[in-house]
Amino acid sequence: MEMRAGQFIMFWSTLMHASHPHEGRTRDMRMGFASRYVPTSVEVYPGTDAIEEYGGRVSLDRYGTVLVSGADTYGHNKTAERTTRDHPFVTQPPVGR
Repeated sequence: MEMRAGQFIMFWSTLMHASHPHEGRTRDMRMGFASRYVPTSVEVYPGTDAIEEYGGRVSLDRYGTVLVSGADTYGHNKTAERTTRDHPFVTQPPVGR
């Protein structure tokens, strides 16, 4: 499926997918974004302050989980209240309240 500028697709992580390499004909950027929705009982990246993969290292100092609904009663993870560009995240109230 070809995507036009401004379109996106969401799919399960185990779906086989690929795209052709960027050929550099334009300055337009392509971007992938991966996210996981987990309950607050899950510890995300336990015991580490950085991610090391594929020969690179990314500090988690500026990052955290984002509470999208309800309340976190576990406190396992650092929660980000604002984006890295200082825009606030908005948490939705629990369903039925």
